Order: sequence, then structure tokens, then C-alpha cells
Amino acid sequence: MADAERGGLVDRLGEVVLRRALRDLCDLRNTISDELTMAVHVAPRQLANHRFPQIVSDALATLGLGPEALILEITESTSLADIPGAVAMLNDIAATGVRIALSDLGTGNTSFDILRDLPITVLKIHSEFVSRMAESDADADIVETIIMLARRRGIVAVAQGVETIELVDQLTSMGCTQVQGFLLSRRGWAAPADEPAPAPRSAGGRSGL
Repeated sequence: MADAERGGLVDRLGEVVLRRALRDLCDLRNTISDELTMAVHVAPRQLANHRFPQIVSDALATLGLGPEALILEITESTSLADIPGAVAMLNDIAATGVRIALSDLGTGNTSFDILRDLPITVLKIHSEFVSRMAESDADADIVETIIMLARRRGIVAVAQGVETIELVDQLTSMGCTQVQGFLLSRRGWAAPADEPAPAPRSAGGRSGL
């Protein structure tokens, strides 16, 4: 990504990734479930491009996907205040039905202005907190507080970095309904269109994102 930024290729690369991810989503919907959604990371540079909302709209329309199929992820470390028009742009995109997720919560200098100013519908808790919950009461308290805040705001909380059933049980007791991590699936490339995609592993009926 650093090389892409230096070469001024972030916008183009981001568009290619978005379109590829949505094509993969279509394949997965055909083989697993038509209710699947796709989360795609958005780089700060993309939010400075006034054409970004149209790029998103065109990518969805080309594949016949509705806006509810897509979740755009921004990381907590993204400084929206330094990107003119970024907040308004994300609000406009969200108004079309595309969901906005705040990822890696806990890794940067948290600004709760983001939760106030943006239509965040998904909040991803960083794996550093989640993975230490079993050994650290402080980390468990932080995770539970974030989950409570999310529920109060009507936001879906997703725990990242979940690798054991014990963590799933602990998170479930806190009211967390979605997890993400190696317990469900290892990182990997999507299967080609002519090959069936492997079904994700189940975590006791809990859902992943």
C-alpha cells in the first residue's frame, strides 16, 4: 500500500479491489448463500476522491448488487478531519444503503466524534483486546464496554481475532453476536468462479462477518 501511495495508484488499486471483491461476493452467493455481504477496506486517499461515491455505485450496479451487499471499512486511525468532505461523503454513501464499518477499534487515538458524526453500523473490536480477554480482566472489561456502547447505539459489534470456542462463549455472554478470526476461517484467496468455494466453519451457530 505504501508503494501504491507513493506512486499515486491508491485510487485505481482501490477500485480494482472493490470490483474484484464484489465479483467474488457474487460467486460466493451463488455457492453458499445469497445473504452474504462483502466488507472492503477504504484507504484515506480514496475518501479524498470526489468520484468515490460514483465508483462504489457503478461497481454495485455493474454486477446487479444492491447497496446492502457492501460494507465499507475505515480504520480507527483514519483521520477524517484531515480529509475535506470525507464525513459528508461517507454520510451520502450510507444514505444509499451501503453500510459503514469502523475497524480495528482500540489501535489508534480513539475519537468518539466518529461515532457521533458518521452512520457507523458495524464496530470491529481489535484482536489485541479480544485475544487477551482470557488472561486480562482489564482487556475483558474494555471489550465488554465497547460491546455495551455498540448495543446502546444500535451498532453491530464484531470481535476480531477469535481463535477459540472459549472466546466465543465469553463474547456471547457479553452480548457480542458476531466474531471474526481463524476459528471460522484462515486467510486465503477466493475460489475461482469455476470452482466451488469452501463453506466457512461453524462456531456453535454464532455468525461471523
